[in-house]
Amino acid sequence: MLFATGREIEARELLGRIESLKPQNGDLRLELSFYRLAHLAEVWPAELGVLKSLLINGVRSRGWNFSENINRVRQTGQPNVELLQAIADVIADKSSIETLDRFPEWIHAEPS
Repeated sequence: MLFATGREIEARELLGRIESLKPQNGDLRLELSFYRLAHLAEVWPAELGVLKSLLINGVRSRGWNFSENINRVRQTGQPNVELLQAIADVIADKSSIETLDRFPEWIHAEPS
């Protein structure tokens, strides 16, 4: 919610602290990866590869709602809003992973 409400400094700090714990839970790792991808432009395309690897391996956060984050991304002018929305739908298990194949960025991302 910190990213979604524009509290980026706090969000970055909290994200860093959580990541320093090296969470093993796949759902949590997937959500953190999405937040990084959506809100930290400097992580593209490497983070897309991380997220792609998790999704290919079947990790999902069924029912998770990323709508506030997508709205924030739209407000900030992030150029990959459609891709992020499609990724959010796959994460939440609303769409199949194959729907991402229409995005060149997804196709070219190297899973890591």
